[in-house]
Amino acid sequence: MLLVAVTWQVVGVRAPETGAEPGDATHPGAMALRTGAVDPAPLLPPPVSIYDDWVRIENWDCTPMAAFPMDRCTLPTIEPPARRVVLVGDSHVQQLSGAVVPIAWESNRRLTAIVRGACPFCTASEVVPGEPDCLAWNAAAMEEILAMHPDTVITLASRDVRAGLTEQTPPGFVEQWRRLDAAGIPVVALRDTSRFPHSVRDCVQTRPDDLDSCGTARADVSARRRSGNRSEKAGEGCVEVGKFGEIEQEMLLQRSPDRSG
Repeated sequence: MLLVAVTWQVVGVRAPETGAEPGDATHPGAMALRTGAVDPAPLLPPPVSIYDDWVRIENWDCTPMAAFPMDRCTLPTIEPPARRVVLVGDSHVQQLSGAVVPIAWESNRRLTAIVRGACPFCTASEVVPGEPDCLAWNAAAMEEILAMHPDTVITLASRDVRAGLTEQTPPGFVEQWRRLDAAGIPVVALRDTSRFPHSVRDCVQTRPDDLDSCGTARADVSARRRSGNRSEKAGEGCVEVGKFGEIEQEMLLQRSPDRSG
């Protein structure tokens, strides 16, 4: 049994013998949305390496939160940062960190992650209603952010994105945004990533010639525009965004008083 498991892993991590690398002309990844479709090619990177995409924020510079027994973790910087950015929320926010980290490096932003699994940034406990630890963590996360007074907070604008247009923005999300707004802290709220009733990774492995069946049409999971206008959803001074490019613009171009010390 052990031999079989080890053999599977060795085969799984071995790249196709084509000399191709992720990001080249035959494997452009998301760049294909700009450059156009490419000819079919072996899957890269190998599926077993999917866990390498998870940003290990616990390997950053971590310090205990003041009012809850968890850490807040800050991406190390080489120079004094020009601005400070906080990522706060559940594991879906941690997924976003993989895209935010390169922007932080390139623009000399100090990025701090305050994350707890299954506990979105909210005044209520959304995943497990009334869960004391989630409520306590959310209160502690808010106090951490208010004490830090960062230049930008990035969090989720919605949750429960599934087929059938179940996406929603809980009132507790908005309450948190408004409290930050009242403190003069801009919020970038991003629509949640989709949730599937099956493992997309396993489907891609078992159906390489029918990848469309592994996903769901965007129109079936996300309405083109979220219901409600900007003032109803976010309050004055908060931003709801649907494209990551807008997050990059917010992090790079927004002007605020110098609080880099």
